[in-house]
This record gives sequence, C-alpha cells and structure tokens, in this order.
Amino acid sequence: MTVRGALLAILTLGPSYGHQLTTEFVRRTGGLEPINGGQTHATIERLARDGLVLVAPKDAAGVARVELTAAGRVAAADWLAGPASTGGGRDDLAVRLAIAASLPGVGVDRLIAAQRASLLRRRAAASGADDGPLAPEAALLVSRAAARIDEELAWLDEAARLASAIVPVGLAEPPPRGRRRHAE
Repeated sequence: MTVRGALLAILTLGPSYGHQLTTEFVRRTGGLEPINGGQTHATIERLARDGLVLVAPKDAAGVARVELTAAGRVAAADWLAGPASTGGGRDDLAVRLAIAASLPGVGVDRLIAAQRASLLRRRAAASGADDGPLAPEAALLVSRAAARIDEELAWLDEAARLASAIVPVGLAEPPPRGRRRHAE
C-alpha cells in the first residue's frame, strides 16, 4: 500500500503524468526507494478502477494526465495522517514520513502522533497484563515484541528531527515529451 498511498499524496499537488509520478516518488524518497514505470502505471490503473483518480485521454504526445477525485483526496489525507503498517517489502513508515515531509502544508506531526499511539496500543496488547502472569516462553516473545516497539518509538523521535530538515517542494516540471533531434 506504500506506493498507492504515496502516489495519491503526490497527486495532492496537482495533476501529473505517470512518468512524473515515478520521478517524484524517487525524488521524495531520496532515491532509496526505487519504483519503475510499470509499477506506477499498474498502480494508476488500480487507483482509477477504485475511483480514486481520473485518467484523462492521451494527449498528442501519447501521454495521459492523472488527477485525484474527491475520494482520492480523502484517501491521500488518510494515508498521510494514519499509522503505517509494519513488515512487508518497503518501509511504509519511513516512506510515508519522507513523502509527508516533502509536501507543502502537510508536515509529519500528526503522522508521528498516530504512529506513536498505534505502537503504544500494540505494546499494551502484547504485554497481556490483563491476562495474568505469562509462561516463561510467552514472556520471552512478549519481551522481544516490546523491545521492537520501544526501538520504533525511539526512532520516531529521530525521524521527527530528520523530517524537520526536509524542505517541502511542489511538483517538478515534467520532462519535455517527444524525441530529441540530434545535431547533424
């Protein structure tokens, strides 16, 4: 869901072309989260199917602009404000924070607060304190889960500091379309 949410968030800046969305995703994640054009276009197709974006007919250069629907704006706002999932291939939280910090007027305070609240709920649920004493084997696993949550909570403080240094930017101009003529 990371790519889906990130593309929706980027589209809050205005209509874009598929290649432009790919470029913006890479730029806003510092180039450390690669994405290819095929993945971008497949995601756009799913977003259109789900009614979150509109894809205009292709222009004379053979490219189509993509823009958010009202439902897409709501989904983007939810992704930018809600807690991130853990596990999976991409680090959803880190990508979400990088994208949010790079968008004008978004910031990361709400997102970090939501993530912190989610982690604290997970820690409380994992401790099983309401269920009485734990067997030693269960205590071992609960201890590990709590340590991971504590590590993530500490990282959130560092992430807030690092995100505050990110300068929000709008969309870069799309590259010129068509073939370049070579000098003879």
